[in-house]
Amino acid sequence: MCLFDIDKLLSSCLNDDEDKAAESEGWQLVECEESVQLQKIDEKAIFESDAHAHKHVKKQAELGSPLHLKVKTFLKSYSPDEYDTVFNSNNNNTGE
Repeated sequence: MCLFDIDKLLSSCLNDDEDKAAESEGWQLVECEESVQLQKIDEKAIFESDAHAHKHVKKQAELGSPLHLKVKTFLKSYSPDEYDTVFNSNNNNTGE
């Protein structure tokens, strides 16, 4: 059972400009199975897989990007399993 309203939580995570920036990079935060996941935007065809989008966001956070650090903090607080998948995996099995 989810202890918080995911739609409300997602809408409070990124402002409109941040959401547009994420979209232009080819990734988004989405509700999935009563949790939040970072996924590639299929229609953008920028990343081959979600794992590639994860690697991108992780790298940008490591470089100090405010947007990507905000997502890192958000996932750590509200979606710890996704946080581990994105930020604690070894290159997220991208085949590289």
